[in-house]
Amino acid sequence: MQSNRLLLTIAIPTYNGGDNLIRAIQSCKYVDLPPEEYEILIVDNCSSDGSIEKVQELTSYFQNIRLYRNEKNIGRIGNWNRCLDLAQGRYLLFLFSNDSINRGFSFKKIIEIALSENYPTVMFNTLHSDGPKSRVFYHYIPGRWGLKDFIERYFVKNMASLGILQSHLFDLSLIKKKNIRFNSNIDRTTDRVFIFDVINFRGYFYFVNEVGTVWFPSKNRYHYSVHLNVENINPEDLYKYFYDSWIQEMIADFYILKNIGYDDKIMYKIFFTYIMKSYYINSIRFLLKRKYTSIDEITLDIFSKYLERYGKLKEFPVVKLKTIAFLEALYHIIKKVFKRII
Repeated sequence: MQSNRLLLTIAIPTYNGGDNLIRAIQSCKYVDLPPEEYEILIVDNCSSDGSIEKVQELTSYFQNIRLYRNEKNIGRIGNWNRCLDLAQGRYLLFLFSNDSINRGFSFKKIIEIALSENYPTVMFNTLHSDGPKSRVFYHYIPGRWGLKDFIERYFVKNMASLGILQSHLFDLSLIKKKNIRFNSNIDRTTDRVFIFDVINFRGYFYFVNEVGTVWFPSKNRYHYSVHLNVENINPEDLYKYFYDSWIQEMIADFYILKNIGYDDKIMYKIFFTYIMKSYYINSIRFLLKRKYTSIDEITLDIFSKYLERYGKLKEFPVVKLKTIAFLEALYHIIKKVFKRII
């Protein structure tokens, strides 16, 4: 393979990926590019489950596999940055062990879009594959988006809608030129900040409403494992995990809003309304279910503490914001119920 010909790097950072890793690699057969135009970069973080030996067996079929094994475990985020260092393509897709390429998705088309206006990233949809609960992640208007317009339309109310790593085709040349990296100090939300930083250098991106990748729930997923093992985790540790997670949510979201141009007062109002709305939605939902889980109780408790803290800020229109949040939450619940009825 000659790196100057590579259009795409599919980077798969892995640690004890098992059979899921093999599924992810095998799904690359759906990539509609000749093998000489893309590479499958697998960066192993000292796995001990025998999965890398299985990867080596696949190299006869996927001759564009590049396997790199770290000398020591450099951590999850360190391994993501290692992928950035080693990738040789013009564009970059992150694919994790618990993901797969969606059959029928055209990378050729996405790359043509990316090249047409020098987009820093082309965002597409990801399918959350969970049996009857399967759903797509995003419901945005397709086309070209200015970053500030997108933030004001979607992010301000949703706070997490810049997508996940495996929903983006990144301009790798831009990432390397500007030395954009993942921050290990905010390991839960570093992907959100990374995506923002990439887009922010040019101020626009493109969204395609097509499913490019599939996201599978698994006990090996960093966040999902907590939800699957909730009954086996000490309540104090569980509370700390979710409290720390929300701190990281705030750090990432405030970073994004501040770099767009929002002042502190407006940012606090936005975050307060979002948490208040989430609090009402969860309260109504749990009241209707009449059933609480440990995570439900912890989440509501954490929301309450944040709301109490924000409510003490001077010149903070708490009553008005609570009313807005309650109406939005009620609308959200009614819309969900109505969809089920029809």
